[in-house]
Amino acid sequence: MKILINYANNKYKKTQKFNSFTGKYIGGFDKVYSFGPEDIDEDFQKSNFKILNQERGNGLWLWKPYFILKVMKEAKEGDVIFYCDSGSFFLKNINPLVESIRESDKKIWVSNIPLLEVSFTKPSCFKLMDCDSDYYKYTNQIQATFFLAINNAKTRSFVEKWLNLCSEYKLVSPENGDIDSGNSTKRFISHREDQSILSLLCKREGIQPCLDPTQRGKYPAWYRNKDYEFVVPVHTHKYSPMIFLHKTPNIDIVSWIKQYLVCLKRKHS
Repeated sequence: MKILINYANNKYKKTQKFNSFTGKYIGGFDKVYSFGPEDIDEDFQKSNFKILNQERGNGLWLWKPYFILKVMKEAKEGDVIFYCDSGSFFLKNINPLVESIRESDKKIWVSNIPLLEVSFTKPSCFKLMDCDSDYYKYTNQIQATFFLAINNAKTRSFVEKWLNLCSEYKLVSPENGDIDSGNSTKRFISHREDQSILSLLCKREGIQPCLDPTQRGKYPAWYRNKDYEFVVPVHTHKYSPMIFLHKTPNIDIVSWIKQYLVCLKRKHS
């Protein structure tokens, strides 16, 4: 069984429904879990109040590994679990992503972006996670916008580690990112909360990232910015975009077309 997970607060409910619809009828999912803040267990809310009360990311995105693990614990062994940002919709079936890790040892699929870890993870996070070396800092950051796992004991253990690390305020919070930068201030832009933690954890566990499955993977110049270090990652698995990522709260086709045109413009600039 292929299971889709998405999440939205009231602001993103419309686009969450569209994500769920396209996931079922285009993405090829057998079951869809559409979560919201009201679905978080009361005990978990109480024990993580400081984080979940943060406006950014509706709780610094702590709900993400929480719901992924929750679904994995309820799913059958071998089920495909896919988390997808609600600010996106499906263009094709996601089977190529599943097949790209079917024979892998890790059974986890992630993708990376053309930006370096050192620019989007605060220095203290590198140190606290024992990842304070060039291998972690000067490689492409893995995004948490999408996450796929074939459900088994090892992949559940990985997500549990991710959840536990995200539950540590000093790791997940963007606070003090510029203060502890030291000599890295010129490289450091901002902390990416759950994404920074996922990225370092994947690198630490030897999980190899794949190609971004969206239009941004095809046109990586979308990320180009004079303030960022831009390095296009190299991948062995190739596939055409199967998801359109827009990150907007409404179903606005005109806005999405404009985003696509921006990708094309940056590619040729």
